[in-house]
Amino acid sequence: MISRLWRSLREWLAIRRLRVEVTRWKARNYDLCAETVQGLRRALDTQQRAQDDLRRQLAARDEQIERLRAEYAALEARLHRAEAESAQTGRLALFRDLQPVLVQLPTMRAAVAQGADLTARDVLDMLAPLDQLIADLGFECIGEAGGETSYDPRLHRVVGRGADEVAAGDRVRVRYVGYRLGDEIVAKAEVTRV
Repeated sequence: MISRLWRSLREWLAIRRLRVEVTRWKARNYDLCAETVQGLRRALDTQQRAQDDLRRQLAARDEQIERLRAEYAALEARLHRAEAESAQTGRLALFRDLQPVLVQLPTMRAAVAQGADLTARDVLDMLAPLDQLIADLGFECIGEAGGETSYDPRLHRVVGRGADEVAAGDRVRVRYVGYRLGDEIVAKAEVTRV
């Protein structure tokens, strides 16, 4: 009986030791879990702050983008207005340059319709401002109407009979003058074979 009692006591002590160990193990694991949870909470708070900061930065950038879009739209509107005003100014300047011709042309038409006899000199005198306008715009004549020159395919276009037989350097007569603006050939002079 004592041996049984002794065995029961040993078993009870072993169970008690096991319970104490389990309690200690639980406490250690609880502390580890508590530390881990606190670490995770700190990490989550840090992530939350970083996310909030990124949201603020994105909101600031969105505001900046909207402000820049508005500025761009305003600049574009001003540019369109300036282009329209410039075009209007250019048209008015062109009209003023052509005004002597434009005001006389309807009168000449009416005079011809009523039977007036206009001379070529009258027409040429009326069109004289066009020569000055072309010069003021920077255009230069290529050739002189009725004049002879050496054929240059960059400046001349051969028309009429024998056009395909004309070679560079051959003598040609200027039928219609051409025009250049700086180095650019705007209209080639039409020439015929001499």
